[in-house]
Amino acid sequence: MNERLTKIVRDLIAAAGKVLAENNVTREEYRQGVHYLAKVQADKELPLLIDVFLEHLVIKAEDHRGHNSAQAIEGPYFIEEVPWVESALKTAPGDEGEPLIVRGTVKEPDGATVKDATVFVWHSTPDGAYGGIHEGIPSEFYRGRLKTGADGKFEIATTLPVPYTIPDKGPVGALITMMGHHTWRPAHVHFKVRKDGFREFTTQAYFEGGKYVDDDVAGGIVDALIFPIQQEGKNKVLNVDFVLDPKTS
Repeated sequence: MNERLTKIVRDLIAAAGKVLAENNVTREEYRQGVHYLAKVQADKELPLLIDVFLEHLVIKAEDHRGHNSAQAIEGPYFIEEVPWVESALKTAPGDEGEPLIVRGTVKEPDGATVKDATVFVWHSTPDGAYGGIHEGIPSEFYRGRLKTGADGKFEIATTLPVPYTIPDKGPVGALITMMGHHTWRPAHVHFKVRKDGFREFTTQAYFEGGKYVDDDVAGGIVDALIFPIQQEGKNKVLNVDFVLDPKTS
């Protein structure tokens, strides 16, 4: 018997039972919920439903157990096999988005820098779509991976992402609307950092003062994930520092 799995499942059932009892949920309402989940599955939106409502809770719990900097949801648009890049992410021809430079440093909890870490960077187009995911946008656009230098630093040029809605025409969007909420995510840049001997690190950087940054449909935005934007000539600049937790086993 898997004791950890058994405990988690029993605790989840107990927590659900408490909610059902406290809210006097009827058998009819329960059956409606079952039919709704079947619809979510049929429309292939189950990962979306779970990511929107639950992933940020897992991340918060994980962060409390380590010394890493704040993490965020990965989202559904990560692609493993993306080009190695040096100075800039590839953007679409005719991209009129604002120029953005992303600079960062990867460190250990004691402040030592981490060299040769692999940093994945990806974000939306100026129209709120993702390369390799949405029709007509090649997978090498608006995403790539690079290595940190001997000083633990990395830098990449791109264009400013924008807010966008999650898929909202199916059952997940209908549920969010019934709950009186919108389906927008604030503009953000995704990061995933890997280095042997350290736990994989996944986060997002949001822009101070950005629309929806205080009201993200996916939840989970904490102050440490919101960064001020500086201006250098024609470029906006995002400076981020990441702390990785060493693996303990």
